[in-house]
Amino acid sequence: MKLAIADIHGRADLLEGLVANTPADTEFVFLGDAVDRGHRNKDAIRLLTKLADEGRMTLLRGNHEAIMLEVDECYDRFQRENNDLRRNDAKLSLENWIKNGGDTVILEYGGWDDDFDKGGASDAFGPWGLPPELITFAKRCEFTYRHEGGIRGDIFCVHAAPPCQLKGYRSLEDIMVWARPEEGPFPVPEGVLFSLHGHTPIAFPTRIGQNVFIDLGAYWTGHLCTFDLDTLEITIFQGEGEQPLVEMDTLQAVGGIEPVKLEYKVVKI
Repeated sequence: MKLAIADIHGRADLLEGLVANTPADTEFVFLGDAVDRGHRNKDAIRLLTKLADEGRMTLLRGNHEAIMLEVDECYDRFQRENNDLRRNDAKLSLENWIKNGGDTVILEYGGWDDDFDKGGASDAFGPWGLPPELITFAKRCEFTYRHEGGIRGDIFCVHAAPPCQLKGYRSLEDIMVWARPEEGPFPVPEGVLFSLHGHTPIAFPTRIGQNVFIDLGAYWTGHLCTFDLDTLEITIFQGEGEQPLVEMDTLQAVGGIEPVKLEYKVVKI
């Protein structure tokens, strides 16, 4: 069995529950956004890394991993060039990360140390960059995964959108981690039945044309959505004490194509 997993954003408890409630030989494809917002980012990253080391987890990059890498790159340039322009770039990148939920990661790793000697509040964060554990994880994440040999055809997994031409983006990589469903429907690679995505929190698993979206906002809702890449079955793993799915946004028609609510089952963990 190979399951695709939607965004967890530091909810290691849901990931642990999922692993404990699936067969020991289950393989996983993580659709990105392991970090930010939640309060167990370390545990989430370490469990994902452990499963990847065991050959049971394929890791994909989300926009939150991309934001984190940009912060590290900006501080690296600042360290090398040490001028006001690079200082400002680094400051803006850090503020953007914090605005997107990175404050929880920074606090979990010990806070931010501005004194350059690594002797302040943290030996992990500061003008020299981010903790190696975070950067190693983010750089390990691929952009795409193609599941071949499904019962009805191949499935293309990517955080936000398959690589395609969209206005307003600097690169295909940005499109793959940042594009939103309303910018579609997205074309899929030749021979692919449909593409599978996280990234945009929605009320229930939804298909628009050949694009399927399964991010149910696990950080807020406690409902982690998975998609069986072999059988095409969708299972929502509901965290302990969580209530039925909270009201979230539903996807609207795109390019004249109406969204289709997909069937799923719920497993309490």
